Amino acid sequence: MPALAALIPALVSAISGFLALMFAKKLAIAVAAVAVMGTLLTAFVASMNALLQTVVVAFPQPEFATFLWVMFPPEVQVAVTACLACDLACALYRFNMETVKQMANV
Repeated sequence: MPALAALIPALVSAISGFLALMFAKKLAIAVAAVAVMGTLLTAFVASMNALLQTVVVAFPQPEFATFLWVMFPPEVQVAVTACLACDLACALYRFNMETVKQMANV
């Protein structure tokens, strides 16, 4: 009987350790995916801003500058960033749902 009493806590400890390790690996992958997506979003917005500023400097005519201000007002950066952040959140949600489905099948 003492052997059984020692076996049960060891078994529970081993199972909980295995589940914690598996969950930690999945969490690390999700955190890395979020970091990569956030970095790519930031790089994309920065490159688009740099590209637009390059075009503005290359064509200093006032008509072209007026055209750029009409086509790309200062608020467009915030709007595009918000749309891309929403897409990022949706992609992250889909990724998390797939991870949960895969964990449920295991």
